[in-house]
Amino acid sequence: GRWYFDAANGRWLGFDTGVTEDADECEVRLDAFQPLEGRSFPRRLTVRHANAPVAVFQIESIDLP
Repeated sequence: GRWYFDAANGRWLGFDTGVTEDADECEVRLDAFQPLEGRSFPRRLTVRHANAPVAVFQIESIDLP
């Protein structure tokens, strides 16, 4: 797997993961960040596989402890 971060601010941008090195990876990306209680959270999560869209999740709420 590979993890992606923004070098300028350390924000987590997503990850790629695969079952084997020669298999197409599942790509997950986080975007549309918005501040909440002094932190930055994504409002959208996009999933792709074999370079094709699989799903887009809109994050409507986050419960913080």
